[in-house]
Amino acid sequence: MITANEAHKIILENVVPLGEEALSLCQTLFRRLASPIFAPICLPPFTHAAMDGFAVRSGDTKAACLSSPVSLEVANTVGAGPVRATGRSPLLSNQAVRIMTGAPLPAGVDAVVPFEEAQSEGKSCRLFRSVVHGDNVRKAGEDVLKGQKILEVGERITPRTIALLASVGIQNISVFRQPRVAIISTGSELVEPGRPLCDGEIYNSNGPALISSLQEIGLEPAVVSKVSDIEEDLAQTIQQQLKYDVLITMGGVSAGDYDLVPKVLQKLGARILFHKVAIKPGKPLLFGTRGKTVVFGLPGNPVSAYMVFDRFVRPALLKMMGARQPFRERRVAEAEEELAGTKGKEDYLRGVVNYIGGHYLARSAGVQGSARLLPLARANATLIIPASQEKIHKGESVEIELLEGER
Repeated sequence: MITANEAHKIILENVVPLGEEALSLCQTLFRRLASPIFAPICLPPFTHAAMDGFAVRSGDTKAACLSSPVSLEVANTVGAGPVRATGRSPLLSNQAVRIMTGAPLPAGVDAVVPFEEAQSEGKSCRLFRSVVHGDNVRKAGEDVLKGQKILEVGERITPRTIALLASVGIQNISVFRQPRVAIISTGSELVEPGRPLCDGEIYNSNGPALISSLQEIGLEPAVVSKVSDIEEDLAQTIQQQLKYDVLITMGGVSAGDYDLVPKVLQKLGARILFHKVAIKPGKPLLFGTRGKTVVFGLPGNPVSAYMVFDRFVRPALLKMMGARQPFRERRVAEAEEELAGTKGKEDYLRGVVNYIGGHYLARSAGVQGSARLLPLARANATLIIPASQEKIHKGESVEIELLEGER
């Protein structure tokens, strides 16, 4: 068996970001940028008022205070939007302009006194405190300069980045194409949720779990199939799905009489790059290629299938989607209890992690077993026990990966 690190290396050597496509901004949520973006304008594009108030020359307010306010003539009013001719007139000494948030500053103005700190008196205003150059003013380009690189290749488009792009007037961007993923659940015993079970049948939990795991990173499966353990049926279904970028099978990769996926893949011309990894759960993991299609064979046990997807398939898909960092961030926690591992295998325990007193505390989410779904459902983190250790004692450090948060 190869190690987990060797498996990651082989997988990532055989997947690449897919081609790029141009989309309108509102179609790109959670996609990855295929080209860097440079600002076509400054942000803000012009110097403007940050608050409603009186635009002034700061020097005219030096003597203003509560006991001795300064009185200035109000020359005109400027609102946000296209500037009228009166708003372009230079402000003379001892004059002020009523100005609204977002309105361009007239020539000669360098500060704004909020209405709350002034008093209107007909065609004049009284100021009760002094201001300095730049008070309540947003200067042109103080956020972004024209020509500045604002987003890098591989960055994930979020509502926040969409706000930035829209603010500089960008309508279309180039993003990496999403991989087309086919899913096959194998097993004659599988029944879809919603109908009564007969003797020997179980509900298909892997299919819904995998679909939702894809959705979590912004993908929808191109096709979802369920097939029996009959070799001819399995071969026909796999053959049909090998036209997609990624094929993920679940079940049929272990050592039983009906574990036919490796045999069928080889008959169909697939190149098996590895089969079995020194990990727990998920040892029977298979990875290969057939033409431009990458193939993952996941174990059938539901916990094994989920953990293998999260640790090996997810990073591959994210790399194909253009992600700069396809792996979850690893952190260090303190073990709240003894955590058992398996000598010679990297163990992935389903864990519960809390952040208390400035550091993480980790414990098992329950009995660890490849068919134990309740601890998996309760877990918010993976606790990683190295292959070199049989256990981590209470109070010792353990590496963790949080399962929640941004993709």
